[in-house]
Formats: sequence, structure tokens, C-alpha cells
Amino acid sequence: MSEGLKGKQLTLGAKLVAAAIVIASYGAKVAGFAPALNVDDAIKIAAFVAVIFVPVDASLWVKTFFEGRSSAYIAAPRGAASDPGELSGEEKEVPHG
Repeated sequence: MSEGLKGKQLTLGAKLVAAAIVIASYGAKVAGFAPALNVDDAIKIAAFVAVIFVPVDASLWVKTFFEGRSSAYIAAPRGAASDPGELSGEEKEVPHG
């Protein structure tokens, strides 16, 4: 299994767990099993579970955005040649003929 796919599954699992926490706590409060349960606290816990995986999401977004682009192109300063054989900031000589 590829590393990106594992990250996608982990972050999806965290979001599903977070949603389940909120739904279960709200259901328990409405059904009367836990009338003293504070739903705001359950939402905060669920948000924390989902936020733990934000770095994984961000890394997947960055990987998707920059996939297929060469690292030399990304790291090159503005105006610099991305190909070492390419002239930077100068006109190329074109043979007239």
C-alpha cells in the first residue's frame, strides 16, 4: 500500500471517528442516557481528533499540488534558468539561415 493512500485512510478515519463522537454524544443526551453530558465538550473533543490529522491533509495537498514538477523548478529563484543549459536573462542566439 502506498504511503499517500495510508495517509488518506488515516485522515478519513479520524474524521469519521470525530463525527461518530459528536453523533453518539448528542444521541446519548437526547435519549436521556447522559443528560448531564455537555455536547459542546464532545464537539471540542471531536474537533481535536480531526485537527490532529491536519498536517497529514496539508502534506497530501502539497504533494498533489507539486506532483510532477521538478524540484529544481520549484527551488529556482525568479528569472533563473530551470535547465542548466538554458541561458538565464539573456537572449538565445538563433541561427539565421
